[in-house]
Amino acid sequence: MAFLSVGSVSHGTMRFEDLYPAFLSTLRQYNPECADKIEAEYDAAPDTAAPGSTEDDREGWTLEALFDALDELAPEGCYFGSHPGDGADYGFWHHETYDSESEE
Repeated sequence: MAFLSVGSVSHGTMRFEDLYPAFLSTLRQYNPECADKIEAEYDAAPDTAAPGSTEDDREGWTLEALFDALDELAPEGCYFGSHPGDGADYGFWHHETYDSESEE
């Protein structure tokens, strides 16, 4: 597997139509089988969606699956999600650690 670096995958937007291709492309570089599965599930969702579900639900489930898959690929000590200081900047970030001894 190639090295995943800390930093942005997508920034400046929270729109599905921007996040989906950026997240899927990143996942495809490191786990193409998982990316293919998520893409196939998204493409099939209109035919298999639960009654009463909406396009927003479908997009939400797809982004959740992408977040989970990308988080599993995060380098040690990091997570995949929004930047702590910018909710529209998504990528791989270092966990903020709490040192309880520094508070004593």
